Amino acid sequence: MNEQFQNQPYPPAPKQQNTVMGVLSYISILCLIPLLTEKNDPFVQYHAKQGLNLFIIEVVVGIIGGVLTGIFNFIPFVGGILSGVIGFVTGVLSLCFFVLSILGIVNVCNGEMKPLPVIEKIQLIK
Repeated sequence: MNEQFQNQPYPPAPKQQNTVMGVLSYISILCLIPLLTEKNDPFVQYHAKQGLNLFIIEVVVGIIGGVLTGIFNFIPFVGGILSGVIGFVTGVLSLCFFVLSILGIVNVCNGEMKPLPVIEKIQLIK
């Protein structure tokens, strides 16, 4: 074994409970469970707040997409096309939110407190 690496300390791994609670932070409304139960754990609180921000943005995008689709459905001819475009954009954004959730879960499993791309700039809950 290489002696250069023998005496270097390993970074502490997150506790199993912290990992589970951190993963819950990125599963939709379940982000409220770690946010409300693990108030003294900065690792869990960091991920719970990121998950809550992501969830709020998802809900807002879904509501706006649904309202716009409903409004455009009343416009003859062009409204159907616009409604389809809004539905497509909302679907693509939902896929992006899913990818961001996966990135957050990967960060939790790696024990990292890295901000999610894009979401770090739109922090509603700090």
